[in-house]
Amino acid sequence: MALSPDTLAAASARGCLVREAAAGFPVPFPATALAVLPGGPADLGGGTGIGKVALLRGAADCDAACAPPTVGWDAFADLGHSICGIAVFADGIHVAAGCHGGWAAWDVSSTPPSRLPVGERDGDGVHGGVTALAALPRGLLAVGCGDGTVQLAACVPGTAQLPLAATVSLAGHTDAVRGLVALPPDNHWLASASMDGTARVWSVAARTCIVHLALHAGGLMAAAALPDGRLACLSEHGTVAVWDPAADADGLDTVRTDVSRDAYGLTALPDGGLAIGYTTGALRLWEPATGKVAVLRPTSPQPFAHSEPLCVLPAPPHGPPGVYVAVGWRSVSIWRLPPASIL
Repeated sequence: MALSPDTLAAASARGCLVREAAAGFPVPFPATALAVLPGGPADLGGGTGIGKVALLRGAADCDAACAPPTVGWDAFADLGHSICGIAVFADGIHVAAGCHGGWAAWDVSSTPPSRLPVGERDGDGVHGGVTALAALPRGLLAVGCGDGTVQLAACVPGTAQLPLAATVSLAGHTDAVRGLVALPPDNHWLASASMDGTARVWSVAARTCIVHLALHAGGLMAAAALPDGRLACLSEHGTVAVWDPAADADGLDTVRTDVSRDAYGLTALPDGGLAIGYTTGALRLWEPATGKVAVLRPTSPQPFAHSEPLCVLPAPPHGPPGVYVAVGWRSVSIWRLPPASIL
């Protein structure tokens, strides 16, 4: 995501807020989902609390000679319910969004984006509403549902895993699946985190559960995949657990840290750390290998928002190096973390 240097604050020892809420990318209601479009026609895909699905355009058009760009959300669809998740496929042009009423997908390379002949409404293939989404290799979409099932759906035309629009159901959880993430290095394992307090790792090819583990005493609200294949989960009781499903099926080496109950978002950083989002707009950075923690706070804390979606952005080509993290709250704000570990 390319941002003008005029919008980039000078680096501090512990990261800086590039755009605060007042100067961020305005959205009509809290941004409830965010995802990067790698190489796609826009910088971010997002969803709002009123069901709008949108693209953030314009931020990549600036260079060192121009003023801060005028950026905004280009809404192209309305699902009628608060958007709970955005999934972007590796090609950067196929995007899916989910809400309580179901899910749908689009090809965003056209103007306006064209809706794909796929999707489910609540009560058809989806039960209890959509609660999480994840894009998988070869055009498969993983859909977490309120009844605890995970649906695998053929979403992108031209893929061969399933006939287009066909679905396969993975059963095992007993409560809503709030987190879904493909695990590196090949993304052929899918991890699910549920409000039943358990995490499961599934073989996408075999359509079976490989590992079932209780990571927390409370329900799990979010999941993230670290670059080395470990799984991180955030609980409703304010703890984050990191676990290696390939080497530790019993969870004996699980690493945990306490955060707080107002933590809602979780994303992995390229260096193996984690960023945890709060309803105030603050970020907590945690390095599981060392236990080091840093907290970044906005100058103007925000009122409670429904969720704290986070995603890591590509570094701007004309700005200072570092890791850029987009945070959705009353607007979409961007934190810049220095290239070296700030912990």
